Amino acid sequence: MFLIPPLRLTSRKPLWRESEPVDINSQWRESWKSASVVNAHLVDDPTIRQPGFALPRQQWSLLSRLCTGQGHCGACKKKWKLSDSNQCSCGETQTMSHIVKSFPQTRLHGGLSKLHSAADDAVAWLTSYGSCIRQQQQQYHVLLLLWRLLRQLSNKLIKPCTHYLAESRHIHRAYAVSSQMSRSMGTVQHHTAMHGLLRAIVAKEREIMNSIV
Repeated sequence: MFLIPPLRLTSRKPLWRESEPVDINSQWRESWKSASVVNAHLVDDPTIRQPGFALPRQQWSLLSRLCTGQGHCGACKKKWKLSDSNQCSCGETQTMSHIVKSFPQTRLHGGLSKLHSAADDAVAWLTSYGSCIRQQQQQYHVLLLLWRLLRQLSNKLIKPCTHYLAESRHIHRAYAVSSQMSRSMGTVQHHTAMHGLLRAIVAKEREIMNSIV
């Protein structure tokens, strides 16, 4: 008589019966202490949510970049080959920690420890610094638009009047903020020349619009 064998042999046992229970949190804490992490002293317990986790996305991402040392600074831009210099305007190496602790115009009282606590004054500092970054990005895009328009004029690639009409709002916006950006555009002569070219662009646009009317 043939006996059907059991579904599993008696010599085999599931892995979860042989292995001992593992405390994942303890292993995580030990790995955190032994690992080489930038500003690891800021985090006492990596298994819990850090302060500021409930902040809006822009503030939380900026907080994480500042605490981890990865963001828009001279040192990172040079490492990423986006810039040739890592110097700050004060003469020191511009790192994310330097922006928080040392730079006079952006220094936060208490440094990274205060920033990591996500207290009310730290959140207010994040909001102010984030608005400055967004303003710089907006100015960069306007400068890029100006550079493209001036390159078209220098190469005598005048687009049809429909193109001018389509970009009229961008031209007026660039002309309006050009005076605000005078500090970041270099010498007075360069700024004066830029204004002259912008006036030429606006005059050409008005001439085309008057001819159409």
